[in-house]
Amino acid sequence: IDAKKITARYFIKHGLMTENVKAFLFSDELTEAERNEFIGLLISKEDFRLARNIWLAGRKIESSGRTDPIFDGGFERISESEPGGFGWQIDQKATGLSVSLDEKDVHGGKRSLRLKFNGNVEVDRALISQLVVIEPFEKYELRFYAHSTELISAGLPVILIKDQITSEVLGRSAPFQPSKGLWIEVRTTFATKRSSAVSIVLLRPGCNVNPCPIFGDLGLDDLSVMAADVPSK
Repeated sequence: IDAKKITARYFIKHGLMTENVKAFLFSDELTEAERNEFIGLLISKEDFRLARNIWLAGRKIESSGRTDPIFDGGFERISESEPGGFGWQIDQKATGLSVSLDEKDVHGGKRSLRLKFNGNVEVDRALISQLVVIEPFEKYELRFYAHSTELISAGLPVILIKDQITSEVLGRSAPFQPSKGLWIEVRTTFATKRSSAVSIVLLRPGCNVNPCPIFGDLGLDDLSVMAADVPSK
């Protein structure tokens, strides 16, 4: 197996791929840590789709194809940050922030994600994120539901859609506002460039005062990305 791993690393690093190498990457011969290493290598070579399919296979999950690029948009599967570069990445080390799964207040399914802000949460820090594989040079719409009973700050959080290769911001939501605890649908359109992957990131993009604390709560549920409707001419 060591020879197979060396061969696979060589082929990936040099932009090569064979059916035998691919079969090895999908096999049960690799440990989770080894599989995640190869996934990270594929991501670094911008082979996002193969990386995601291997990640799904390692979790015995069949890819649902292009119609459902976000993994676990309803937060039903997650218990902590997903290893391997895909799935939800949750920053549990950010000061002034606690993140939990809420089984009482949901929009759909059995759980939603709840963020509780209580102090100086760092700006420009990804609080939750996911690497999403889509098609290049296409127009998409991010849809999700949010609610908040209270949210106070001069620097409110937003969701950004960023090009995975260049980090260019392709789209952004409006800053989150209190919604009296009601679930509000949010839609944000964006157009991809040559990259076949984007990052969906929740963060505080900045603040015009210092210090800039934030207090309150934010719930998220039912995130999805789908092809945007293109008006007919």
